Amino acid sequence: MEIKTIEDGWGCVPKLTDVTQELDTLSSYVYEIKNCVRQSDLSSMVEDMKEIMDNVKYHLDMIDTTKEYKTVDCSNCDEMVLYGDEECPDCGRDSFTQ
Repeated sequence: MEIKTIEDGWGCVPKLTDVTQELDTLSSYVYEIKNCVRQSDLSSMVEDMKEIMDNVKYHLDMIDTTKEYKTVDCSNCDEMVLYGDEECPDCGRDSFTQ
């Protein structure tokens, strides 16, 4: 299934943002491990990392990989006012995805 979007990046897949937010929480542990800094206790660090990885897997499993995203540049959407379920004739965007 092809999804048309004005997004250039992966912002059109919100679950990917959830994944990156989870991975960002690992940064302090990664810093500790790579830079020989021992601030966290081992048990808490391992349990937190397991939970984070479970959350990452959950969010990744929620992503429909059968969708193919195509970026469209549509000047028509900027010029017309969309109401209700009306779709842009150029890109197919409806009033709810603008």
